[in-house]
Amino acid sequence: MLLVHTGECEVGVGILTGMSVEIAGRIADRALPGEVLVSNTVLDLMAGSGVVFSNRGKLPAGDRLAEWQLHSAAPLPPNHGEVATRAAR
Repeated sequence: MLLVHTGECEVGVGILTGMSVEIAGRIADRALPGEVLVSNTVLDLMAGSGVVFSNRGKLPAGDRLAEWQLHSAAPLPPNHGEVATRAAR
C-alpha cells in the first residue's frame, strides 16, 4: 500500500502534524494491499504525467476535514504512446 497526498504540515519536535497529515492517515486506512491511493489534490497536480487514475470513492468528512475524492493510480501500459500515435495517423 502506498498513499500520496500533498499539503502544508506543521513541524513539531520530530513529528509532522496538521490537517494534511490527518488526511494522509485516513487515505492510508483506505488503501488496499499493493494499491497506490491518491487524493484529488495529487490527481490535479499530476495531469499529463502518464499515470492512469481510477475513481475509488470519497473519503467521508471528519470534524475538521473536507470530503476528499480518492483515486487509485497506475502507470500507463508501455505501448500506450505508440498506440495513441498510430491512432492519430
